[in-house]
Amino acid sequence: MAQIPKKIKQKLTEVVPSIAFKVEWEIDPYFKWDGDGPDPRNKGQFPHDVTVTASAIVNGEIVVGQDNLGGCYKAPGKPCPDVHGYLLDMLSNALDDLNKNASSMSRKFDSASNKYSVEIDCKEVQKLIEQLRKQGEKDA
Repeated sequence: MAQIPKKIKQKLTEVVPSIAFKVEWEIDPYFKWDGDGPDPRNKGQFPHDVTVTASAIVNGEIVVGQDNLGGCYKAPGKPCPDVHGYLLDMLSNALDDLNKNASSMSRKFDSASNKYSVEIDCKEVQKLIEQLRKQGEKDA
């Protein structure tokens, strides 16, 4: 499992401590290089499928949202924490998927709050991701 860059992980935890994020890289032995230039395998890199997952507990059930990206090359043991520049987009897409999956659950009545609730409020996280994206553009 790959680590989300510390700065991003810390900010996500501050904004939404109830949502867990993870990034997983899995070698894809079936991916065929069709890009320009030589196959990166010739330089010791391997194609991976990358999955970014956002998880939360909603009404006692684990709800998951994911985003996937295939054809990501990297060498064994070498980190690529920003997923070749796609990490923030993938976090955003995983949050959208998490929210969609939470909304599709059957609504349950919460007697403690005296209301129905399943939707996860991801607006603050999406704002944070947009700020990080803009900050990255300034740093480039």
